[in-house]
Amino acid sequence: MEGGPDRPVAERRPRDGRAGDFQPAGRPSRSRLLALFLLGMVLFNPPLLDAFDRPAAALGLPAILLYIFAVWLAVVTLVALCLERRR
Repeated sequence: MEGGPDRPVAERRPRDGRAGDFQPAGRPSRSRLLALFLLGMVLFNPPLLDAFDRPAAALGLPAILLYIFAVWLAVVTLVALCLERRR
């Protein structure tokens, strides 16, 4: 049973610095995942998307398309790094 009370204290680490509140080692903190979710929400917010909705093109593709795929790739990569991070 991963992360259960039968795990030794050495394999658990405190979460958010509060005494007695432990999270199993190797699991991402909820606050990091929440922060990445909020970052994605901000980066895909219509006012920011409107800033890239221009007729200019790079590599033959509209700027808005490049922005959407670059942000999507960055958010997915950050989530993957957060989930795969183990100490």
